[in-house]
Amino acid sequence: MMVMGLSSSIVILMSGGIFFFFLFFLEMDFIVFIEWSMLNFNSLLMSVIFLFDWMSMLFICVVLIISGCVMMYSLVYMEEDKSLIRFLMLVMLFIFSMLLLIISPSFIGLLLGWDGLGLVSYCLVIYYSNSKSSSAGMLTILTNRVGDAGLMMSIAFLFSNGSWWLLEVNLTEDIILWMVLVFLLLASFTKSAQIPFSAWLPAAMAAPTPVSALVHSSTLVTAGVYLLIRFYSVYSNMFYIKNLIMLLALFTMFCAGIMAVYEYDFKKIIALSTLSQLGLMMFVLGMGYPDLCFFHLVMHALFKALIFLCAGKVIHESGGVQDIRYLGGMFYFSPLMAVMFMLANGALCGFPFLAGFYSKDLILESFMYFDLNFLKVLLLVLSVILTCVYSMRVMLFVLLGNVNLMKLYSFKESEWFYLLPMCLLGMGSLFGGIMIFYLAFWNINFLSLFYFESVWVFLSFFVVLYFFIYYILGGSFYYSYVMYFFSSMGYLVYLSSQWIMYLFLVEGKMNEKVGDGGWLELAGSKGLWGFLKNLFMLVSFLQNNLFKNLLIMMVIFLFIFYLYMMVF
Repeated sequence: MMVMGLSSSIVILMSGGIFFFFLFFLEMDFIVFIEWSMLNFNSLLMSVIFLFDWMSMLFICVVLIISGCVMMYSLVYMEEDKSLIRFLMLVMLFIFSMLLLIISPSFIGLLLGWDGLGLVSYCLVIYYSNSKSSSAGMLTILTNRVGDAGLMMSIAFLFSNGSWWLLEVNLTEDIILWMVLVFLLLASFTKSAQIPFSAWLPAAMAAPTPVSALVHSSTLVTAGVYLLIRFYSVYSNMFYIKNLIMLLALFTMFCAGIMAVYEYDFKKIIALSTLSQLGLMMFVLGMGYPDLCFFHLVMHALFKALIFLCAGKVIHESGGVQDIRYLGGMFYFSPLMAVMFMLANGALCGFPFLAGFYSKDLILESFMYFDLNFLKVLLLVLSVILTCVYSMRVMLFVLLGNVNLMKLYSFKESEWFYLLPMCLLGMGSLFGGIMIFYLAFWNINFLSLFYFESVWVFLSFFVVLYFFIYYILGGSFYYSYVMYFFSSMGYLVYLSSQWIMYLFLVEGKMNEKVGDGGWLELAGSKGLWGFLKNLFMLVSFLQNNLFKNLLIMMVIFLFIFYLYMMVF
């Protein structure tokens, strides 16, 4: 317990020191390269490169502050866990892998951090060691291995050009550049859970809530977005690549928003919210605004980690209940937590002057001046409205109303190790947006706001959509089927993973029945055992020293000898 508290304090203090380095790098426009040459053979240069600039320093600062808050939060949340030291070591290994990913422009260092994140994420998802955690961990690791294979294929294509750093390679052949970008997109989409690789993120909520706050909300899932931001200059002029990113991101946003409206699992709603915001980041990147995408990435990390910490306190105090239909009245039992939860949800919805407002407002203003067709505009507007719908729905279910649990649960707000991390992240959600905006993103041009009439159009559409979802669909005969379709992520779990597993299971059963349990069994061990058994029985029968057996053997020997003499 003391080791955990000391480690969390050190990590939070380190984040404060890194923030001063961020200010220095930003003010001086300073970039530091550290290169370690491992091998220089003919035209092949193998080196490990570290890149330090204001962007990497800011991201490191955010990762460390969230990690420190989560470790401090875990002192109370997991105080009865017997494997707390193992949890601490896994979190430390995750921080190391994430930092290695952030500062590595070379694909070798990038691969080390990338695989480290996938391995530690798997270990943290299966932390509880039950069947649900094991199946979720298997889905997580197998989906991420697809992205790992894509990253390794990108390294293989870069290897043929003499370097493992994409920005210094002269890719004269277009086909090689296209293949590198395709596999790079595959790696980014799997890590950031974009459609059709979205099923693993809600399943990963089987992990402890502190793990969800650190790994599956603000750091690991943004690694794919950060990778595309870093290498944006490579595909900045490729219209088809950026259009593909926008289309997949829009469908991810819209599908995640619809699914969150019909979901009742508290943590899965937040996971689907994360999925929707990842789609928004990818969409901004496809429009051609990498700085704005990074700005929203940092802001989202702060308020989404706070949402998970508040959700973890509610789940912990209610005895592990995650169904929001059984929750309610938390505003009366834990007012400070309720205020932090409302603050984080307000930032998620883009409430004015909170952290999410400064990034989402610029995004919504930018896309209105971007050359988009009607379908893209419609999907984006619906996705943003759905964000407000499911956020309000969660707050109404959890904070207001009556408590639907048994009365033996006592809600209290006395643990400072719960409240201090929430207050730190709450300060980031409240003041982080305006501070980071005027420090690093003040040069982003302001665009004109919507007209007053347009605001009323959006509000009326919001009311109509809310009425349609909760009253028209809620009172219809097909509501249960619609709800099942959207709560199962539009059958995405079955389409992306379970049908593949089913094919392998059927194939394995056929192989076991026909092959291993059929002819292979007869031709193998079972057949050999039967042959040897019959042979030994025959030998045992012939060795009984009976006169008739000896006479029969002599006749058979003479007959064989006669045939041999006749032939030869």
